[in-house]
Amino acid sequence: MTGGYDGGSYLSSTELLPLSSPTSWTVAASLPRTVVGLRAASLPGGLYCAGGYDRSSYRDEVRTP
Repeated sequence: MTGGYDGGSYLSSTELLPLSSPTSWTVAASLPRTVVGLRAASLPGGLYCAGGYDRSSYRDEVRTP
């Protein structure tokens, strides 16, 4: 899970839920800016995040936390 909105703040945090231990979230590197509405995919080589809204504009980039 990365980015998002918690009802009061936009987020840049990233948390991972390993399939080998699906009861314990792990904190990972944050995104370079807060963003909501992005899409993420776990592919060989890492987690890739695309698009989203950063409170001022819609993003048209792909980034990794």
